[in-house]
Amino acid sequence: MTNEKPVKEHKTVIFVDMAKFELQQNTITVREIIVDLAKADPSVSLLKLKHRGKTHKFENLDEVVTLENGMRFFIIDTRPTPVS
Repeated sequence: MTNEKPVKEHKTVIFVDMAKFELQQNTITVREIIVDLAKADPSVSLLKLKHRGKTHKFENLDEVVTLENGMRFFIIDTRPTPVS
């Protein structure tokens, strides 16, 4: 009999447009956040991060983001708004 403790899986909790996601990995691309998590069209979407009192816009879809618990991402639709 061994006294080994079971390895606890590390999950990183992030939010995308107020939806909570628990991820196993600690990095993700901008494209994966937009397409896989937000289910948005990357050709008309921009990803914005609000974390630790700072904001950042991601313009490169292939940029790798190092995740931290509590990060809040927002999808911004870049299509022109019609005026009536």
